Amino acid sequence: LSEKRGLTGRRHAVMIFFDDDFTGGSVMTDNCVLWYDEWQMSCCGSYFTVGSKVIWPVSKDMDYNYLPPEMREQVGTIDFYYDSHASSFAGMFTLAGTIKKIQGVYLCFKPDPQKSNCLRPESGYLTDMENCDFWSMRTQRSKKSAKRPQASFEAYIIQLDNIELNPFCEGDQNSWT
Repeated sequence: LSEKRGLTGRRHAVMIFFDDDFTGGSVMTDNCVLWYDEWQMSCCGSYFTVGSKVIWPVSKDMDYNYLPPEMREQVGTIDFYYDSHASSFAGMFTLAGTIKKIQGVYLCFKPDPQKSNCLRPESGYLTDMENCDFWSMRTQRSKKSAKRPQASFEAYIIQLDNIELNPFCEGDQNSWT
């Protein structure tokens, strides 16, 4: 465990890494920050709100280059990435905790000059949320379209408390919320 500063600027204990041979028992921490892609929620996610107790599949893999540079500092450290669509659950974890804070990630995209037919995030902003209501996100997006026409809702950044983290075991997917 190590102390870091998270989205709120508060110090908190989080997991930095596991050795490849970490196989046993659960690990408890005070809190962590998780990235949850909008596409995963709209595919087969379950509704959650601040205060919800959740059990989710997570990995340590996160491409921080996906965020525009000015947003990386604003977002802070992301400890885990929600991933219920992994091609293999090897090396993944089951995370249980209570949702303390939810933020929506909106990004503006521009053509990538180095990759034809690709877009890259150019800028963006965060909004505080009480729940993951995807349909209200579409409404918020349309209300903001006059101010920020290129911004699209891309992900949730979720701060969780009272974390229990276990290596993924076959059958864990039956307990995911």
